[in-house]
Parts: sequence; structure tokens; C-alpha cells
Amino acid sequence: MARNAKRRQFGSVDHLPSGRWRARYVDADGLPTKAPHTFATKADAQLYLAKVQADRDRGTEYDPRKGNRTLADFAAEWIDNGGSRGKLGTRTASGYRDLMARQIVPVLGAKRLASIQPEDVRTWRTGLLKAQQAKAAQPTKRGGKRQMTGDARTRQAYALLKAVMNTAVADGLIPRNPCQIKGAGIAQAPERQLLSLDQFAALVEAHPAHLRPALHLAMGAHLRIGELVGLQRRDLDLTAGTLTIERQIAQDGREPEPTKTGSRRVVDLPSVTVEAMREYLTTVPKALPGAPLFVRPGGAPLTRAAVDRAWEKARTAVGVEWAHFHDLRHAGLTLSAQSGATIPELMQRAGQTTSRAAMIYQHAAVERGRIIAAGLDAALRGEARAQ
Repeated sequence: MARNAKRRQFGSVDHLPSGRWRARYVDADGLPTKAPHTFATKADAQLYLAKVQADRDRGTEYDPRKGNRTLADFAAEWIDNGGSRGKLGTRTASGYRDLMARQIVPVLGAKRLASIQPEDVRTWRTGLLKAQQAKAAQPTKRGGKRQMTGDARTRQAYALLKAVMNTAVADGLIPRNPCQIKGAGIAQAPERQLLSLDQFAALVEAHPAHLRPALHLAMGAHLRIGELVGLQRRDLDLTAGTLTIERQIAQDGREPEPTKTGSRRVVDLPSVTVEAMREYLTTVPKALPGAPLFVRPGGAPLTRAAVDRAWEKARTAVGVEWAHFHDLRHAGLTLSAQSGATIPELMQRAGQTTSRAAMIYQHAAVERGRIIAAGLDAALRGEARAQ
């Protein structure tokens, strides 16, 4: 009578001096292979071998040796190659390198991609949050407590790590992304305060005369600061009442580069902005079309640093220390939404490539509804009196 042959055990597990367990097996090519990481228990190691065997039976076996690159090396190459979309702005790439160097590499940088587990990511993130809380609790030089700054830096670092590991998954270097903490990379900041027209007018008055037209254009054309200082004379068409935005100065001293999203847009300007620019051009010498649109006294091109310094002084003088220069863009787009601009129209004016970015201005629809209702109420009351 034939006997049923006992199925040969797949792989083996070893108990290491450290107390952890190692899983080893022979791959599909007959080469000895070990799991990319060790396990806390023998059962965990055996479970890993069972999964490898099941994947082999299904034809979906993953080779862990593909993930032997360190996170630091892979992330550096990821940034150099333009991230997930193949293109990063200068400031964005610089910010990513800083996050890697300060927040990620010291703990996870030397690890191989395939060895990074969800528990490693959770431990790393918890360490960042604790360090941040400890720093925030330290007394300042004046004896007070540092204000809590939130977890923005940690959130940004987690989002960057997740994006890098997503690419590793797409490249077949690891089977899944170890960043599994729900919501950890999503901003939870409250909506920013909206700059009012009265505050805008006060800020304009608090600036030197040569910078006031730049503020009007930043508000009316929804400009980022880099786009503002990157403008050239040819970009402004006073006859058509439009401004073309196709470049930015990411950092002072660098050559112009494409805008943040790499897009070119033509924005119709409000008449008050056109008039402000028409008057401005009468105060500066004529120049070639490729000359900077805005210059400092003496003729040197306007710089990001000069705009920042003037803005800091003006917002303190006006009493709106919370306001950033970018709030001019936010206020201008919000007014556009209140005027009835649709999501696609907001995207075009702002130079945004996703509707999600434009949705931040949709709270304006509620406010616009109230304005419309108030106007309708006034009209109806007028009719009632007329009768």
C-alpha cells in the first residue's frame, strides 16, 4: 500500500543570540535567501515563510534582495529625479533634503528599504513628536514657555517618507509601504484668517511707495512671491488688462525657473490693478521687454528678501502679525470665488493643477450666498417701499 508522502517543510528558522528569529529559504532560482528582517517570535518567522510559499504557489513571490538599498541613498536619488512626478521646484527639493537630513535619516536612513517595517515607522514618528514636545516645553530666554508649534514638521516628514516608499513599491523594491498610520501625513491646520480689504489697504500704505504697485498686482493676479519678483515687462499687457505668469525666482541669486506647477497662465486683472500698474510705469524708466517689472530705488531688480523685509515691518505697523505675504494670494482668490468664479476658473487664475487645491476657497461660496441674500433683501425692501 502506498503511503502519502509528507510534504517537505519550506525553509527554516533560526534562534539568534539576540533572542530574535531569522527565516531562511531557497528562492525560485535555487539560491539561499533570508527574510529582509528578523522576527520577535518563532511563530512570526514561520508565518513569514508560509506567506512566501503561498506567494510562490500563486506566482507572486517577491524577492527581498531588491530592497537592499538604504533609505538614505534611495531618497536622495528620488529627490534628484524629481520625486513622484519627476519634477520638483528648487525650494521644494531643498525643503525635502532638509527634512531627510534632520527628521528622517538620523533614525531610518541607514536601514535597507526592505527591512523598514510599520513598527519602525511608528517608533520613529513617536520619537519626533516627543522631541518636539520637549523642545516646546523648554523656557525661552525671557523665562516664558515656548509656544506649541503643532506637528507640522513631523507631518511633512511622514508625508515625504510615505511618498518615497510609495515609489519603492511602484519600482518593485518592496512589497508594500510601511507607512500605515492613518492621517499622519494630512494637514489638520485650521483655516487661515482672511485678510480684509481694509487691512490690505493699510498694509499697502505701510509699505514704501515703490512696493505698493507690487502689492496691488500680487492681490489682483494671485501671485506667489517668487512669481512676483520673476515678472518681466513683457508679461504685463495694459491694453488687454492681463498678466502672463510663466516663471518664478525660487531663491534670490538664482536664475528664473518655471512656476511651482510648471504651468503658464494669463490672468485678467481688475481695473483698479491695471490703473495702479499704469501709474507705476510712469514712475520708472522705460526698459526692454525682458527687464524686471519691479525694481528697487536705484534700478536693481526687486528680490524676495526685500519684499519679505518690507512685509514684516508693515504687518507689525498695521497690527496683523499673523499675516503672511501669501495671504494676498489667498484673499484675492477668495474674492474671485465670492464673485462667482467656478473651480476650473479658480484653478486657471491660481495656476493650480488639481481641484483639491482650489477647493480651499470654496468657503467663499457660503459668504457669497449671504452677500447675494443681503443684496436681494435690499432690492425687495426697495420694491416694497416703492409700492
